[in-house]
Amino acid sequence: MSETYSIDKWIKSSAGELETILGIKFNDRRLLLNAFIHSSYINEAVGDEFDSNERMEFLGDSILNHTVSRYLYERFPDLDEGSLTRIRSVLVNKEMLFRIATRLDIGKYLILGKGEYSTGGAHKESNLANTVEAIICAIYIDQGQDKIDSFLVGIIEEMWDDSITDDSYLIDSKSQLQQTSQKVYGATPVYDLIEDVLVNNEHVFKVNVEIGDLFVIEGNGSTKKQAEQDAAQKAIQAINKTEC
Repeated sequence: MSETYSIDKWIKSSAGELETILGIKFNDRRLLLNAFIHSSYINEAVGDEFDSNERMEFLGDSILNHTVSRYLYERFPDLDEGSLTRIRSVLVNKEMLFRIATRLDIGKYLILGKGEYSTGGAHKESNLANTVEAIICAIYIDQGQDKIDSFLVGIIEEMWDDSITDDSYLIDSKSQLQQTSQKVYGATPVYDLIEDVLVNNEHVFKVNVEIGDLFVIEGNGSTKKQAEQDAAQKAIQAINKTEC
């Protein structure tokens, strides 16, 4: 990105494809370009006129939370604050942003430094999730709140069945498992971190949840909390299958 030619080349080769994927025609394609520039590229570039997408991530995160909060407020007029907060946490977390990035297939457009690219940076959950936040920022700056509202609500509606399929998402999986295991078995789940390893410079946590002497279920995630939630969800499924 250190030369005008390379900027123009990216815009000509990638911007049009991304506009088709996103369903948005940008007034300023350089905003879209900036949303895809990872800090590793900036660290290696010389005399580049662009910054990384980190500042865009910051604003994009706030816009995402605002838009999703309003959407849920209007869609679920009978839910209390706690339930709305829990649903929002499912829709705005890094896992969901990664799933959005995967569905849109944007990894191949990331602008990475050579080192980050060589370690699989185009497929890393954190890079892809952060880029989605930056894209949200780019759309907002280029076209305003109404456009970002329609863009995000469209994605939420499209992925709703995949992400929030029943009332179990009104409480998190750990809370649901505790309620279920105490009701069915009179036992409280116990979580134990069994592994924390680095894969492509990202942590992978493995956690066991034990319910008395009945179940030992393993969960995985990019954070300890995510691994616990994964283990809890799998334990709920195991209990439901056993009870059926």
